[in-house]
Amino acid sequence: MAYGGTYGSATEPGSEQRRCLVSAMRETLAVANAEGVELTEADLTQMVHLIEGIDPAGMPSMAQDRVARRKTEVEEFAGTICRLAAKHDIQAPQNEWLYQRIRDIEASW
Repeated sequence: MAYGGTYGSATEPGSEQRRCLVSAMRETLAVANAEGVELTEADLTQMVHLIEGIDPAGMPSMAQDRVARRKTEVEEFAGTICRLAAKHDIQAPQNEWLYQRIRDIEASW
């Protein structure tokens, strides 16, 4: 959604989108562990591999929302991570950026 891309562009090795995806996932992993949900780097790697296996031309639901100019689930995703990160005094700059970027895109409609 933030980049207007597809699964393929989000998982392209070395791309900014992939860096953003993995960074946001690592922040989520830290927050999950602080909340008592055991996630590891292996779980993150498995999720990236799962996403790599999806049709590269396909679009995540929030990217589809951008095309259709619908309100997204950013509050439930990045918003939740940002709130829980603050609760545990964990830095989550990638999720904060994603949250603000998506809110800005929605505001432009």
